[in-house]
Amino acid sequence: MLPVRNLLAPTLLLAAVLPAAVAAQAGVGLRADRERPGIMGMVVDRETRDPLQGVAVELRPLGAGADTLVVLPRALTDEAGRFVIGALADGAYRITIERIGYQPVVDSVAYSADLGLRIDVQFVLEAVELEPLLVVVEARSRYLDTNGFYDRRQRGIGRFITRDEIQERHPLEVSDVFRTMPGVRVSAGNAPGSQGVLLLRSGCVADVYIDGMRTISPFPIDTMLQPLDVQGIEVYHGSEIPARFGTTSCGAVVIWTHVPNPGAPGGRSGWKRIAVAAGFAAISFLLVR
Repeated sequence: MLPVRNLLAPTLLLAAVLPAAVAAQAGVGLRADRERPGIMGMVVDRETRDPLQGVAVELRPLGAGADTLVVLPRALTDEAGRFVIGALADGAYRITIERIGYQPVVDSVAYSADLGLRIDVQFVLEAVELEPLLVVVEARSRYLDTNGFYDRRQRGIGRFITRDEIQERHPLEVSDVFRTMPGVRVSAGNAPGSQGVLLLRSGCVADVYIDGMRTISPFPIDTMLQPLDVQGIEVYHGSEIPARFGTTSCGAVVIWTHVPNPGAPGGRSGWKRIAVAAGFAAISFLLVR
């Protein structure tokens, strides 16, 4: 006997029966079976026991002269899962039973026209191995998402920078993030506390919002913030400013801060710290004017 592929899956049940028994199982008369001897059988799904249609059954003679046969005996199962291959010569055959999605059956059988042969097959579904699929999902900040950062970015208006992009640039100061951005200029500032003032097109001073709140203008971002304090940045020019930040015709820079553990004991609260520093810087700036 030839080895069976996938031994754990399909079950091939072979039974040699008398012509009368074979005819009775096939639902045909004894005379019809004798006039057309051959192999008949049924293929079902092992789990559901449902008959399988369109299963290919092929025989290949074994032994001397087997390779000289031009037309190989073959059949397809009908809607009831049955197949019949008739007009066979006595001898040994290799039988192959296949259908896409199921594990194939390969075995050998001995056929005699005097006895006939019935084959019942239980097919098992074959696991289909697929190519690995890489799914890349953007890691979003819940804080930015809640404040509409990603929705505004999706509209394609303005310029947006995330924390990951800032860290990739390794800036020494927050203003370094803006130095290569078109339409944005950073003022060195001569007065104490005025370093890092952002100027937009035509040299006007941008309105700066920290966590959605407008700051005192001009706002010295390098004095008030460090690069690690920033979670995300939005930059708008002129008419593209969203209504939420549209207080002037110059433009707006919206900075969202990063607070790793806002509720932890001893942890820093970004906005409170920035507000205190901003108030101190504003007073110092007014005193020296």
